[in-house]
Amino acid sequence: MESKVHSIVEMLKTHWSEFAEQKEEHADLDPLTFNRKYGLYIDPPSTWPTIEAVVSTCFGASPEDSVLIIYPTTQSYKDVSKLFSWYSENAQASHPSNVSFISWHEIFSAMSRVSEDARILKRIKERLVDANLVFFLGASEAISDVINQVRGYCDGCLIIIG
Repeated sequence: MESKVHSIVEMLKTHWSEFAEQKEEHADLDPLTFNRKYGLYIDPPSTWPTIEAVVSTCFGASPEDSVLIIYPTTQSYKDVSKLFSWYSENAQASHPSNVSFISWHEIFSAMSRVSEDARILKRIKERLVDANLVFFLGASEAISDVINQVRGYCDGCLIIIG
């Protein structure tokens, strides 16, 4: 019997696979405008396997890709990193060698302290620009200014999950 792939997995992988073409078609748009118009924002039910879909999509990326995962809580970080470790050990698929994590609270804190020390926000912006694939988890809880910072600096494929 063939196992059925959950629709959120299909949605994320489709968006990621079509991103380069979409970006090329709209190369004249700045990142904020592009991500507002063409970035993927979903708010799936809590029963959907969202973390599994994110990790599965990461394993569809090439080893040269850079992935940034923005998480809302320590628990969600633990869930993602634990599942990512399991996939790394057990999956036969390739995965990006550069996967990094940051809390949206860290982004907010850096934004709040920019007048004192802009270096932290600058490093965060560099990570957003350099990443080929960015997942923003728990965005429904995030402050809109943080979401707009991410949209404004993310030059890769941005997937915002509520």
